[in-house]
Amino acid sequence: MQDSPGKPRPNALLAAGLAGIAWLTAAVAAVDDPAAPEPIPRPAPSTTAPAAGPPEPARDGRCDRCGACERVGTVCVKRLTEKEVTKVCWGYRCEQVCIPGPSIFIGTRHHKDDCGCWTCRLWRPTCAEVITRRVPEKQEVKRKVPAVAWTVEERCCECRHEPRPTRSAEPDGPPAKETARTDGRPQGGPRSP
Repeated sequence: MQDSPGKPRPNALLAAGLAGIAWLTAAVAAVDDPAAPEPIPRPAPSTTAPAAGPPEPARDGRCDRCGACERVGTVCVKRLTEKEVTKVCWGYRCEQVCIPGPSIFIGTRHHKDDCGCWTCRLWRPTCAEVITRRVPEKQEVKRKVPAVAWTVEERCCECRHEPRPTRSAEPDGPPAKETARTDGRPQGGPRSP
């Protein structure tokens, strides 16, 4: 007998029913048994405010901007902030090392010690070359990037649609300089032969 794709199998229904009956029996026995241990009480939720962030204003039914009492509703208000992120940069430092060239095999030497007899090969070096290799170095830089923090505030109908004065649109520092090319080619254009 083949089951259709949308129907559960009879064995699965029987197993689910038996599991439900077993759970119900255990629950009734736990309630009726006076010697059963009492459930562990859950800790009471903390009533203290979290330490991070500004404190939330009290919800008193008045507009947080103008103090009006009519047609007040809660809205999400954005506040421009800065957050600190850590950027990992990779650089390198140069280090000079010697790379040996080919060696010439000159023979073997036999030795004997407490572990037994053993041999080692003897090689005569011919030359070496000095090369400069790059050793990677990790550097972590902390940056302050713009972020948006959302708060819930109560606003009246008039204040709800007015933008909140936040920071000026001008950046804090001087404007970034554009570097001009000195080779006569246009900025970002193709190279001519």
